Amino acid sequence: MLEDSILPDSVSSEMDMKNNLAGIRIYKNCRHIHFKAELIDRTLQELVEGKLYMIKKDANKNYLTCDNHSILLDEWKGKWGIPKCIIASNQ
Repeated sequence: MLEDSILPDSVSSEMDMKNNLAGIRIYKNCRHIHFKAELIDRTLQELVEGKLYMIKKDANKNYLTCDNHSILLDEWKGKWGIPKCIIASNQ
């Protein structure tokens, strides 16, 4: 099944799981909030503080390894273990 127009892979799935856990943490800490805008503000604050996760890319939006090497996705098409790198959302 496609996710954001691409096949999911191991690192993307791990990032999703980490962000889902962060979302649960945010919810537990914000149960008292009744206004959607305030919850969005809290989530954006977590994003800026680096408490969420994303996959490392260069300025041209190409995926990078943790060693800053470009990943040629054509070579990894349909593979699960693409060597993408998860980074904090403030990097």
